[in-house]
Amino acid sequence: MNFKINNKRSNSYTEFYSILNYIYENLMKAINIVLSKPHHELIKDRRVCKYQSLKNTSMDTIKWLEKRPHLLEYIDGRNIPTQALQVTKKVTLDTKENRFLKFMIITIIHKIDSFIRTYTSTPWKKNEDIINKLNTMKKAINNKLKTSFLKDVGSDYRNTSMSLVFNMASGYREIYKYYLMLQKGLSINSNIFSLSMKELSLLYEYWCFIKINSLLRKRYKLISTDFITINRGGIFVSLKKGVTSTLVYENPNTKETFKVSYNAIKSRKVSNIGSRTEGSKTVTQKPDNMLSINKLGSDKAYEFVFDAKYKIDTSIEYQKSYGGIGPKEEDINTMHRYRDAHSI
Repeated sequence: MNFKINNKRSNSYTEFYSILNYIYENLMKAINIVLSKPHHELIKDRRVCKYQSLKNTSMDTIKWLEKRPHLLEYIDGRNIPTQALQVTKKVTLDTKENRFLKFMIITIIHKIDSFIRTYTSTPWKKNEDIINKLNTMKKAINNKLKTSFLKDVGSDYRNTSMSLVFNMASGYREIYKYYLMLQKGLSINSNIFSLSMKELSLLYEYWCFIKINSLLRKRYKLISTDFITINRGGIFVSLKKGVTSTLVYENPNTKETFKVSYNAIKSRKVSNIGSRTEGSKTVTQKPDNMLSINKLGSDKAYEFVFDAKYKIDTSIEYQKSYGGIGPKEEDINTMHRYRDAHSI
């Protein structure tokens, strides 16, 4: 199951508002991070000045004079230049990355303006709360632009190629991700809607994994995930049968961690007993979903297996044996096998 950024030029206003409403607070946090630690470059400022105004010399100064010997005058036994090149180094924030950052923020502001104009021009009744909320968002973003170093950054971003700053630098990475989401929206690019009845169990596995994580997100902080990637093509969220995917949560009060794994591989255990090696009585297991809880002060993780089982046995023989319909015996045996793999 894959989700990615649309390749269309823009998304609908409804989609834009929904995404903006969802990511706005994180967008502002990312902007604040950038403003506190902006990307910068060290540049050389070169200018020709009179000799008496020359503050320091460098190899650049000497090389410049070697090409212009006519500027040297012999005075009191010394060659004194009438003019010389002075090179000073200074830090600049007017980088190609910051110019593109400014462009992204301005584009978001223009998109909000366009949404407000379109919404207010419609014939039906307007929701003033939506208009006021958008105006508040626009004002806050615009204030960041007008009261920071970005106001002095150039607007020419056309020669800007994507750099590692937007892939790795804190703040820049998040703003670029949100910009892509607001510009193009999200779409599902898998065949999830063409699953046959034979693949219904796979869809149920996905649902169980998503549901477990949605419950944990209500109380705990997500600190890492290994199946969300961002590249030049956009944002990709992949959940694939047979490939282990993991999300790690943290309890903000106790700092204990919770790990939810999809298709986690549980290898055979090997232990030394005396002089012989003894392995687990079960082979390598791969349950659908596994929740691991690491408690403070304990070396062991508490592991809970959630395996998607939805089939029931309605046969007469089964009802005679167990007094009614219920889960298939092979499914129960599978759960016992998972337990044995964890406990042996």
